[in-house]
Amino acid sequence: MASVGFSFIFSWLLMLLVLLTFLIGGNVYTLLCRPWATGQLLEFLETPGLFPELNLSVSLGIKDSNMTLSSLYKNCKNNDSLWNTLHWGETVSLDDVLNISKYTQEIDSTLNKLNISVNSPDLLTEKQKHSLRDLSSENGPLNLNFTGALQQVRRQ
Repeated sequence: MASVGFSFIFSWLLMLLVLLTFLIGGNVYTLLCRPWATGQLLEFLETPGLFPELNLSVSLGIKDSNMTLSSLYKNCKNNDSLWNTLHWGETVSLDDVLNISKYTQEIDSTLNKLNISVNSPDLLTEKQKHSLRDLSSENGPLNLNFTGALQQVRRQ
């Protein structure tokens, strides 16, 4: 009986939460999602004088380009690469940057200055070497009795 009373007392909170979710979600869908899908939102944001600071060409440092939000969105939607979408080929020459011949002299001089010396590694100490010699002379691997182990393997 008490649970029914508690559900009636606190159910208004759940109803209020559902009401707010529908009010906010419905308005967001109507005001943002629909215009975004049709492209009207991008056209609104590109209205001249609406946002004077919203000049993508200047913000991204791209010269001689009429880049708009709509063109960026369409290029991304068409799976164009970011390099082509942002017209970086006009500002950065990949042939010049990736030309390895201009870095060869610097790499050679750096490698010539490099001094590498490799000493022989000591894997075992003298005590360990002595222990191995003692083991091999007393009960070396050839003097071990393998018959018990072989019988166990054959049983299984």
